[in-house]
Amino acid sequence: MMMRIQALFILALAATTASASAFLPGASVKNNVASSVVQQNGARIPLANNKNVKSATALSLSGDAMSASGGAKAPEPVKSDIMETLQIGMYFSLWYLFNIAYNIYNKKALNILAFPWTIATIQMTAGCFYFIPMWLTGLRKAPKLSKSDLKTLLPIALCHTGVHVGAVIALGAGAVSF
Repeated sequence: MMMRIQALFILALAATTASASAFLPGASVKNNVASSVVQQNGARIPLANNKNVKSATALSLSGDAMSASGGAKAPEPVKSDIMETLQIGMYFSLWYLFNIAYNIYNKKALNILAFPWTIATIQMTAGCFYFIPMWLTGLRKAPKLSKSDLKTLLPIALCHTGVHVGAVIALGAGAVSF
């Protein structure tokens, strides 16, 4: 069983590193928000009011790029690639399989050590040992967050933490059933 989990982990790692560009900002919004022109779907769109735009995310959510082009959305290219469909299906399958393994692991850990808050805290801290070295070594670019960004992300982070702790507590309280 452990060999299968390790093989699945290596497969998922290879799949995600091969297509990590899916999680990076695309060409629809460039990070150069200081300019008066934004490239969207291959077309250059002038910004009507770019002095209030502080980040690429704010730009994409503000609608300035849409209003500058008359509100008409550019048609997105149609992708009928079977490989993309298979890749998405593989991601869902791997997510499901890893979720099963994660739930069984949590149940076994909670049978040994019946402290769900402690186990959940250790799991969240383990994530720090994953992303901080990647930021420090430059393997991943560290995010640059403003105070406004932090105020936006804090409730989301607290809710995510609460859901994670709740899931660990639920696994400790009952059986893992599929």
